[in-house]
Amino acid sequence: MDFWKTAGKVHQGLKIAQGVKKANGLPSAEIAMSGFFDRRLSTVPSFLEGLYGHIQKSRDDLPRLAKRKTFHFPSGENTLQGYYYPAKNPKALVLCCHGLNGMADDNFSLCIDALLRRNYAVVALDLSASGRSSGLRISGLHQGALDVNALERYIANSRELSEMPLLLLGHSWGAYSVSASTYFDQTPLAVCALSGFSCPIDVMLSIPAKAVGGGIVQITEPAMREALEKRAGPYYNLAADEAIERAVNTDFFIIHGSLDTTIVIELASLWRKFQHQSIERIWTYMDTGKRHMDIWLTRQAASLFEEVVARGKPLVKEYGKNLNKWPKNVLQGYLGSFDKEKINTVDEELFDQIDSFYEKALKRHEAK
Repeated sequence: MDFWKTAGKVHQGLKIAQGVKKANGLPSAEIAMSGFFDRRLSTVPSFLEGLYGHIQKSRDDLPRLAKRKTFHFPSGENTLQGYYYPAKNPKALVLCCHGLNGMADDNFSLCIDALLRRNYAVVALDLSASGRSSGLRISGLHQGALDVNALERYIANSRELSEMPLLLLGHSWGAYSVSASTYFDQTPLAVCALSGFSCPIDVMLSIPAKAVGGGIVQITEPAMREALEKRAGPYYNLAADEAIERAVNTDFFIIHGSLDTTIVIELASLWRKFQHQSIERIWTYMDTGKRHMDIWLTRQAASLFEEVVARGKPLVKEYGKNLNKWPKNVLQGYLGSFDKEKINTVDEELFDQIDSFYEKALKRHEAK
């Protein structure tokens, strides 16, 4: 979930709002929300041609993900694309959900691969207005939870998929989405939330002022609530923490990086809501030295990745966002300056912890 990228869209909306419509002397919250949500969140071509598409590992780099079954299912007015990765004698089925401005086939594929290697079957999706799913906009961040719930209905109606115990895993917007979806459906036995936020209002108000030119943080909470409710309806601020408290038969593992400046720990993280709790079914873990986008990488890989991104940004500024249009010598020089394998090394210890959590949840429910 790249809120810095998204915040730029908000800033554009605020610029439009200046002199057009004001509330209490400030830019309209409605205009700002339009800048945030009224757009395609991701497409396959934009990812593949961009900086991250060239330096991150994605599905195309992972042989284990080559064979899959593609399917479609409705979510509101949109048709979403799903992907099923079977496993031989799987422990369970894990529903995987990507973050904002992402898709199932981007670097999030490393999570899917890690689960397949631990003998879980996986079903993933492209959320509304993302990847290969339809939609030109979303009404609000709650849409992710509605999309997950729609996929859960599809799974329940599938003879093959419904035979397996259902577990959930998500990152960022996806972490919020899988957690908040338990408000509607408590079928999942366990949920793992990586770098998630607690509710839409919290994360929207936490976007740093410097990312939006001092804009969105000037909008008051009441104005934002009114704007979101107007465009998104009764679930505009669906809270993941409240859903977790409601889903008393589901286990949760809430993980956050100590260096995460995207989902600010003390202002918006889901982790902060449960850090001091002592409920047996809710686990929390603060991953020291991890940021937002590198939560599933080793610390060494994450550090190397940040260096590669830092070297690439000036080139993007000079030659453009589409790396395929860069001069060949420039592109070859840049791609040859790093080891793609090293900067995408998965934190196996983290996924061993997730595997242990899932196995204990499965055993706990089997004993009931």
